Amino acid sequence: MDSKRLHVKRAEEDRIGAAQIRAARALLGWSRSEAAEQCRVGINTISRLENGERIPGPRTMSDIVRVFNDAGVVFVDGAGGAGVLLKAKTE
Repeated sequence: MDSKRLHVKRAEEDRIGAAQIRAARALLGWSRSEAAEQCRVGINTISRLENGERIPGPRTMSDIVRVFNDAGVVFVDGAGGAGVLLKAKTE
């Protein structure tokens, strides 16, 4: 991956807020415990992230976002505000 693409990806992760993480988890029907397991982080990391108490380091945040993306979550941030969408499953 080239450095320009890394910069764009990191900027996207910097804009993802606590409410979006909570909403993403709810869309997937995951408990905090399940989200922590899927993201391979401690439950306290998910709790603190969702409460806006702590932003994980860049690598951890990237991993968390990737897990949610892989599960079908799309993080959006536009003129209408920030939110999350769940992609339709294609089989």
